[in-house]
Amino acid sequence: MTLTTSGSWVINATGSITSNGKDCTGTFAITSGAVVTLQDSFLSSNGTFTLTQGTLNANNFNFNVYAFSSSNSNVRTITMGSGLWTISGADFDIGTITNLTFNANTATVKFTGGTQALINGTKDINNVWFSGSSANTKTITGNFNVLNDLTDDITVAHTLVLPSVIVIAGHTYLNGHVGQLLTMSSTTKPFSK
Repeated sequence: MTLTTSGSWVINATGSITSNGKDCTGTFAITSGAVVTLQDSFLSSNGTFTLTQGTLNANNFNFNVYAFSSSNSNVRTITMGSGLWTISGADFDIGTITNLTFNANTATVKFTGGTQALINGTKDINNVWFSGSSANTKTITGNFNVLNDLTDDITVAHTLVLPSVIVIAGHTYLNGHVGQLLTMSSTTKPFSK
């Protein structure tokens, strides 16, 4: 079963989401200070999930959406847990961090779509992974720390744009492929030795 809507799902009351492995299509928004906790892995293959105000607790489950946004100055909390956060289409945007409590925990943010960006206003992320077969540019903005690993294993030629300052505490895995050039650049200035 697929739950389909051409509109949006607005969550404005405290509770939990149990999707039983179903694709919950459409856009989702948590508003009005609601506290929402996942009870199993969440999938919305074509929807943007927006945390406007309130709390999203992934509760150590996987979280798979087209895009994720929580870039505003309302009071809000994100607890990522230990799951895999897959962004399949657009961006993971926490560019405005005013009043944001961000718990990266041990989660990984994995990008699998076309032109995508990790828009970050200086909150540390545990693992960042760019994967798939899209030749589009992948961008990381904001000066922050990757607490563990940065991985790029895209199988076609593409560009990875990094911020002027990024600290990677673990490993950097740049997995090239024969005849497929990985071009790295910076958002503000060239790399130096």
